[in-house]
Amino acid sequence: MKMSSSNTLLWDQNPGMVPPENLEMIAIPITHSNVDDTGIWYADDFKLSSASEITKIKIFGITYSPSDLINNNLTGVDLYIYANSDDNVPSNDPSEVGTGLLEIINLGPTSGALEIEDDYGLGTGVVNFTFDIEAYNGSSFNLPEGTYWISFFPRLDNLSYVDFDYEEALKIWTTIGPDPNITNTLSYGQYMDKDMALTDNYSTWTSILEVTNNEVANFAFTIEGNALLSVDEFEENSLSIYPNPTRGPLTISNPTNENIVSYAIFDVIGRKIITGTGKNTTGSINLNIESLSAGQYFLRLDLDYRSVMTKILKKPYHTIPYHTTTKSNKKFSKQLLI
Repeated sequence: MKMSSSNTLLWDQNPGMVPPENLEMIAIPITHSNVDDTGIWYADDFKLSSASEITKIKIFGITYSPSDLINNNLTGVDLYIYANSDDNVPSNDPSEVGTGLLEIINLGPTSGALEIEDDYGLGTGVVNFTFDIEAYNGSSFNLPEGTYWISFFPRLDNLSYVDFDYEEALKIWTTIGPDPNITNTLSYGQYMDKDMALTDNYSTWTSILEVTNNEVANFAFTIEGNALLSVDEFEENSLSIYPNPTRGPLTISNPTNENIVSYAIFDVIGRKIITGTGKNTTGSINLNIESLSAGQYFLRLDLDYRSVMTKILKKPYHTIPYHTTTKSNKKFSKQLLI
């Protein structure tokens, strides 16, 4: 039986304590309305030190009444991952559909790709959301090394108010800040009220420090997955691929006593584009990737008891002119693929 490799924490921005002991770990409310399609958004950044396969993303939060939010108000959730812009803010925003590297839009609360943790029965208001990226995509989602931004918000309807002694407040969902002792936060979180539904400003990404005097400048989330092997690391696992880079054929050499059960090739945004079975063989497998466009891809091999991944590079075809002469000495220019 094939056993998949266990996932590891690629980014750990955990709250450290659930529920938080004080309000200093509470960030800002973020929500989106299904009624008028407006809302306020929040984004935070993370960094991958190597190309990575992302399998699960967990967002930590809190609300006044978890059962009311989940059973009456929550109609869906959104999750986006954006590239980092030259200004060190998200390259785009949720109003621009199709611009995210990953876009999960209005995923229903009962979806098999979503797990909702409801306050652990402690009456604390904790509501966390875990996205199973593999279940949603049909495969894992891969990102190259670099800095990215993650934006999440619940879509809420039938919002109601709770009456405190000093004010009324919407029963909405609020992020939990990361553990104060955490060291891997990067930039301050970014806030946007693009349609100015609640404010008169902040129609573009704005540092959270300009929006509120709340000391919490980031929100808590974790990213699970697996770092992808470099070619050298791949070969350290007794496997090798050659030639790499290549323009067409690719050979996978497997001198181990493990069978190659299956293989898959992904593009840089995580789409599975080639799959196949290894016919449960050791030895070598030959893959023809001539049909792929030039660029970087990821190759995953599922062995008997583990899965390994590595980067492959498809080289472009170059054309050079050459001339040939017919019997009538007429020259024709042709193209030769090299």
